[in-house]
Amino acid sequence: MVIYDHDHYHRCGRSCGNPKQIRETAGLKAGCKLNVSYRDGKVEIEPKQPKARLIRERGRLVIAAPGIRKMTVREVDDWIERARN
Repeated sequence: MVIYDHDHYHRCGRSCGNPKQIRETAGLKAGCKLNVSYRDGKVEIEPKQPKARLIRERGRLVIAAPGIRKMTVREVDDWIERARN
């Protein structure tokens, strides 16, 4: 899928910036960290996923992921219900 078709490149060899439509479609926010790779003749840019880890909280194992807010009980229940259906 081509979201943005533009071949303009800065004279210094740098891109002129990320078009807003690409950033919004990719879910990129200001200051987010990116993984940039070159595969099969293409440059791929993806947001870095936070590293999740298991921690013990009140005697239970829970997933801790920096930058991700905790889900409410209702959100967890809704997620489980959707997964079952």
